[in-house]
Amino acid sequence: MEELFFLVCIIEIIIQIISVVKLKKIGDSKYWNIFIGITVASFISTVLAYNVFCNNALGLGGAIACLFVCGFSFISNVIVLIVGLITKKTIKINSVKINKNSFFAGILVILLNIFVLLVLPSVISNIKLKSGEKQVVNYLNNKYGNSNYKVVNVYKEYSNYGMWDKLLSGYYYEIKSDYMKDTFIVSIDDNFNYIDADYFLPVYYSQKNNLKYYLEYNDWYTLVEYDFSEFDNYINKIINEQYLIETEKIDIGGIYRDYVNSWNNTDGVEYNSNYYIVPVNNGKIPTIQDLIGSLIKHNK
Repeated sequence: MEELFFLVCIIEIIIQIISVVKLKKIGDSKYWNIFIGITVASFISTVLAYNVFCNNALGLGGAIACLFVCGFSFISNVIVLIVGLITKKTIKINSVKINKNSFFAGILVILLNIFVLLVLPSVISNIKLKSGEKQVVNYLNNKYGNSNYKVVNVYKEYSNYGMWDKLLSGYYYEIKSDYMKDTFIVSIDDNFNYIDADYFLPVYYSQKNNLKYYLEYNDWYTLVEYDFSEFDNYINKIINEQYLIETEKIDIGGIYRDYVNSWNNTDGVEYNSNYYIVPVNNGKIPTIQDLIGSLIKHNK
């Protein structure tokens, strides 16, 4: 939102300059009060913007943008304030009391900046996350059947960009389902084009077979950490005993991790997590035998 705040700063400065010009020509204290109200509010808004932008900065690039925009706003307001004070002294206006014009002008500017800095980003973010939620739920309904999927939490995933910066690369949707007691996680890219990872099946079968597992979002590293080793061992045992296949040749992780996504999509197909293991339009939870059969076929 730095660009929008910068635009608002320009508009405020233009209005301040117009007020000073009117003050010089007409000598009406009304314009001085409008000027001083906007100026004080602009300084307050700059402090608010600095805190918002610093808290949301994702690295050196964000920090530089924050310093540039807020520095521009602060310095510009200092210059305009000096010009306004000199102009006021030149035309000798005695009334410097804060009146309703100052109050209304200041409140209007502060409310506008609060909208730009806090309200508008929140509204846009909520709209975007709701769009992602709809896609994730549709994906789950098509793949595993309808089960009253509800989003419990949404987490952000960041990736490093260069030496100092990072960027938003995706979202983790924590989902509650009627199929199981605990929640599971589905990862989707930042533009909601494809599913990165789908942890429904390992959580479902871990709970169903009383297997220990670990699945949690790590705030510090902004990624999902998991351990489905007992589930992997459970699958390996069935493959060894019933199919007499060396399990090291089977990529069990393909059940819940995506190694092929739209970044290397060359044939026009929108790949999803375990696209080959469980078809996107499967419409029901695959049995263990179906799952193992698909794994074996996929790894041949």
